[in-house]
Amino acid sequence: MKDDKSPYVRIAELEEENRQLRALLKPELRRPDAWGLTRMEHDALRAIYGGGGGVVSKKRIETALYGRRCPDPVCLRCHLANLRRKMKPYGVLIHLKWSQGYFLDADGLRIVREAAI
Repeated sequence: MKDDKSPYVRIAELEEENRQLRALLKPELRRPDAWGLTRMEHDALRAIYGGGGGVVSKKRIETALYGRRCPDPVCLRCHLANLRRKMKPYGVLIHLKWSQGYFLDADGLRIVREAAI
């Protein structure tokens, strides 16, 4: 049976699906001014925080930041290095699990959650 939806209805459905998927990649999280994060660093933190303490792959972070492909892998490394450096004084340690990705420990999750309120 043929789908009778107009292209405009289908586009609206796909846009909503895209919005929902992006929300999964980057959960809403307030950005405290004191942290001094750029938008990209904040988006990376949102992606890592969204992992709930589990390892979040570089690919997932890349998708959260750029949508598709990172223009230059060095850019992603720089954003993550800056984010780790800026968050360390606040007790938020972003750990690297070699060749798998990044994660926050329980203390880091708690600190970010409390700051986001």
